[in-house]
Amino acid sequence: MARHDSTSTCAQCASFTDEPHELERIFAGMTALSSAYGSTRGRAGVCALTERFHDPQAACREFVPRGAAAAAARTGR
Repeated sequence: MARHDSTSTCAQCASFTDEPHELERIFAGMTALSSAYGSTRGRAGVCALTERFHDPQAACREFVPRGAAAAAARTGR
């Protein structure tokens, strides 16, 4: 079940990776972007569920807030 409001996007989802150091690891050796730290990437990231690189969009049915996923992992829920 989705736990988001109508303004939630991939950028707030636990399955969306948009940290430059993680993108550099995921796309090791890729030079088309020059660097994941560069401005050409914008706000794009990788969805672990769809395995796609894209800009954040409206949250899907699988959305889990980043903080909620971390809290669930700590409490085992």
